[in-house]
Amino acid sequence: MVSSAQKRPRKVSSRRGRALVVLLAAFAGFALAACENERNQSQPGDRLEQHACTQDDVGAGFNLQTSGDFSPANLADLGYNAPARLTRFRAAGMTRGHFVYWKEIAGKPPFDPPLDIVCQVMEFQSDAQARTFVENASLHDITSNLIGWLPGSYEATPVEAPGASGSNRTFTLSGDGEAGPVTVAGVVMADGRYVRIVSLGGPGTAPNSIRAEAVQQRIAARAR
Repeated sequence: MVSSAQKRPRKVSSRRGRALVVLLAAFAGFALAACENERNQSQPGDRLEQHACTQDDVGAGFNLQTSGDFSPANLADLGYNAPARLTRFRAAGMTRGHFVYWKEIAGKPPFDPPLDIVCQVMEFQSDAQARTFVENASLHDITSNLIGWLPGSYEATPVEAPGASGSNRTFTLSGDGEAGPVTVAGVVMADGRYVRIVSLGGPGTAPNSIRAEAVQQRIAARAR
C-alpha cells in the first residue's frame, strides 16, 4: 500500500519535454528497424505482445496508430542521463519491450478531445525482478518511463485503488504540454516476468484511473 508520505503530489522537472508525436515517431522508427535487431520481427503468439492491449481491450471506439518493439537502450535514450538509466534497467533485469498506441475516434463536432491510450510492456529475466521493479521504484521512476506522455514538467500523484498492492500501482500525472494542459491516468502491474503500464489521457482530457485499470484487467485475463 502507498504510505501517507507517498500520497502527496510530487512536482517533477523533466528535460525530455518532447511532444507525444515526436516520442511515438521515435519508437515507430525502432519498430521499423526491428528487422535489423536480434529479435528480428514479431512472431505469432509472442508472449511479450500478448501483454500489450488489443482492439478488444481498448474497445471499438479506438484506432490503432502505431506499435513497435524497444530495447532498454531505446527507453533509456528518451530520458535525461541515458547511460545511468540504461545501467539501472540492465541491473533490474529488463531485456526488451513492446508498445501499442491507440487514439479514440472523434465524433461529430463539437466533441471532446480524443483520448489516447498507450500500452507498454517490459520483459524481465525473472518474475522476482519484475515485481521488484514495480514495488521498489519511486513514482517518478515509473512515470519517467512512460512512452509519449511527459510534458516539460508535471505532478505525479499515487492513487489508492481497490485491490492495489506493491506490484499493482495506480497514478495520475498532470502538466503543461505543447498543446496545452495534459492529464494522464495510469496503472502499472507486474504479471509474471512482465511489467505492464497502461496510460490514457492527453491534452484537454479528464481521464480516470478506473478506465486504465479496466484495460489492465482485460489484458491480464487474456494473457493468462
